[in-house]
Amino acid sequence: MDGRSHPEGGAVAGEQAFDMGVFKILDRLVNLFSQLK
Repeated sequence: MDGRSHPEGGAVAGEQAFDMGVFKILDRLVNLFSQLK
């Protein structure tokens, strides 16, 4: 990924990837808590 040629596009793609990572982590945490109960 070359953020220099497309700074806006790179930033948006990075934010989307970060959001997906956060959702995956939250989903795993929810699954773990549901198993503990």
